[in-house]
Amino acid sequence: MIVGTKFPGDDDEILKKVQHDCYWGYVSYLFECPKERYLRAAHFLGVETEISQDLKKVSTLDHRVLQATHDTLAAYFRFTHQHLRQLQVSDDAVDQQEALRAAWADFYRSEVEKLAEDDDLARAILKAVVYANTPLGREAEDKICGLLAIRYEGLEAARRKSRSGSTSGR
Repeated sequence: MIVGTKFPGDDDEILKKVQHDCYWGYVSYLFECPKERYLRAAHFLGVETEISQDLKKVSTLDHRVLQATHDTLAAYFRFTHQHLRQLQVSDDAVDQQEALRAAWADFYRSEVEKLAEDDDLARAILKAVVYANTPLGREAEDKICGLLAIRYEGLEAARRKSRSGSTSGR
């Protein structure tokens, strides 16, 4: 996970650290969830496609092809949960981090499952992994970014506003 500021007010460094610390345990779920859906559907239909064959061969995941996707989900969570820490009742830092970790985990799993049900996103995620670091894989990564920009329009609008505000003073 690349930790950075993605929108105005994106300053919850504790939540960013929690998300960063969870990255390695979470990024593969972005692939496994749509992979499972696709392979179940192919099995149900009794078809074997080129991508289903390739999916079965994937033994390692180049996390970099899904890093932007993960980071967008992380930013969207921070954007939509900006007041999460204000609602916490404990002053204990460990309790706060555990509460943030639990909220992030619940959101992440649920959101990835929703993404896996979106046919275009699911196919793009699968292609990004199966065809990693090839023109077809990079095209799939670009498609994911475009689809997520539409899905998370509020976050994208805040990003655009932030960028236009930062260049107007030059």
